[in-house]
Amino acid sequence: MEGNMCRIDTLFVTPHFLCLIEIKNNLGNLDFENVKRQCIRITSDEKIESLIYPVDHISASKLYPNIIKATKYRELPIVKVIVIGDPSTIIG
Repeated sequence: MEGNMCRIDTLFVTPHFLCLIEIKNNLGNLDFENVKRQCIRITSDEKIESLIYPVDHISASKLYPNIIKATKYRELPIVKVIVIGDPSTIIG
């Protein structure tokens, strides 16, 4: 995997599946634009920012199956989950 890098926030291993967990700790209001594939954040001081679309981020995990194939877990299905870690975040 020369030149490639992947980062997994959390890998949860069970006897039945592997779960890749992407954790986002973004404060403010988050609006997910599925068509434009972007995440817009509005902070408490009304600042508007464009963030990496979490679905694309975790979907970039095309390398994960190749890494996992090299382990004894190669036959397990892979489940991907995005978690918003801050309970005060408002998701639109």
